[in-house]
Amino acid sequence: MGGRERHLVFGDAEDPDVTLTLGQDAPLVATPGPEPEWIPFRLVVHHRKGLRTDRLSLRLSAPAADGSDFDTNIYLRSPASGSAPLFTINRAPDGWTVLDGSDLGTPPAGRSTAPGEANITLDFTVKPLSLHPAEELYVEIDAEVSDTGTISRRSRTATGRLAFPFVRN
Repeated sequence: MGGRERHLVFGDAEDPDVTLTLGQDAPLVATPGPEPEWIPFRLVVHHRKGLRTDRLSLRLSAPAADGSDFDTNIYLRSPASGSAPLFTINRAPDGWTVLDGSDLGTPPAGRSTAPGEANITLDFTVKPLSLHPAEELYVEIDAEVSDTGTISRRSRTATGRLAFPFVRN
């Protein structure tokens, strides 16, 4: 993807427990115009076979490049189907956008599988402010995963931070 994708790996590098992949859908123009661009991103949380994501919390921030306290807007895009897990989205007092999914390991009513048994994909858009543009996106992850087997279910936590400089042509 020409540098438009970054990964954060948790566990063994050969067979990681959890991999967070952050991708910028398209590069920005080399010379920005007067209005900032909408920057589409895709975030995928992948866990290895035999694990399930029970809880996922993401914090996202694209601070203004000029060091001001103006916060870039980050929007979660609606999923194409109704099968996506439910997340709450809030703005924290420190300006970070917070996405929380706490019941990912529990099947919703009428379904036999939990959303956290599959990869979790979230599409979102970053919209920098015209007077206070941003040049990179930060994502903090806090995920709880567990074994899907019924005997001695073991749980573990994956926490980390990923910096993603916006890619331009």
